[in-house]
Amino acid sequence: SRYFPLFIGYHIPTGRISWNVAMIDLEDLPTEGVAEYKNNRKTGLWISRFKDKPIQWVMANDISPEYFFGRGSLPSSITDRRILIMGIGAIGSMVAHTLVRGGCTEISLYDFDIKHPCNICRSEYDFICPTDEKMSNLAGQLQRISPYVNITLYKEHFDEYVKLASQQTSDIKEIIGKGFRDHFDLIIDCTTDDDVMYALEQLNLPIDVVNISISNHANELVCAFSPSIYEFVRGVYSHSIKNDPIDIFYPTGCWNPTFKASYNDIASKLQFALKKIIGMLAGTEYRQNFIIKEDSKGLHFETW
Repeated sequence: SRYFPLFIGYHIPTGRISWNVAMIDLEDLPTEGVAEYKNNRKTGLWISRFKDKPIQWVMANDISPEYFFGRGSLPSSITDRRILIMGIGAIGSMVAHTLVRGGCTEISLYDFDIKHPCNICRSEYDFICPTDEKMSNLAGQLQRISPYVNITLYKEHFDEYVKLASQQTSDIKEIIGKGFRDHFDLIIDCTTDDDVMYALEQLNLPIDVVNISISNHANELVCAFSPSIYEFVRGVYSHSIKNDPIDIFYPTGCWNPTFKASYNDIASKLQFALKKIIGMLAGTEYRQNFIIKEDSKGLHFETW
């Protein structure tokens, strides 16, 4: 490029640093070298000095965290957490976007699946490289949203590790639980995998675990908190909601049958649910498992 920015920072009375930016033209630099003379003879040294010419200033915006997230930041009790999102399909990808836009900076992702064109219409993916890995694609999006987010990817069949770990002795489970605590403060399970859900509960992890799933046609969204996830979720899907599997969708390229629902169907319920989940995790609302249902009168929030 012909131009490069020169950032000039200075302290202001608030204690912050304010920045101005000057664009430097590489083909017309603002400095020049002048030979040094003593007694009308060159000394062999050169002195650099600024040219007498206008400075090309450009606009600089303050993107410090308090300004970048100031109008939309989640509570610090959420943003300060190290969060693992397991399963980054329709639900998990929306959760990741919401948390990063709200100021969360430590996000880990796990999903073994490849992004297919059929995933794009109702998830947070784009069509660029339509068969990319879900994790790498989503990580790139999140890093383009926020300059402050650190993304960690777990690629080595992390779900199988969780299942295997849950079958170990209590002593080993305790060691594994400490490992989770050392890396994460919150796990959000969006895998809709019953075995993963059961295994996470069997590990008795000393951190918060949240399970989010949605029924066919997105008629209901189900959310449960540790340590009462597995029994609640299984009970809800078995006895309390209509999750008719007869017309479940088998799209080409997907690894598993999937539910029928639009982006709007999912996002409207999920964002409502996330508002409740964040309040419960932050301690501003009473923590309890819940279902969000929809009928002709709108959304209904039911606690259990």
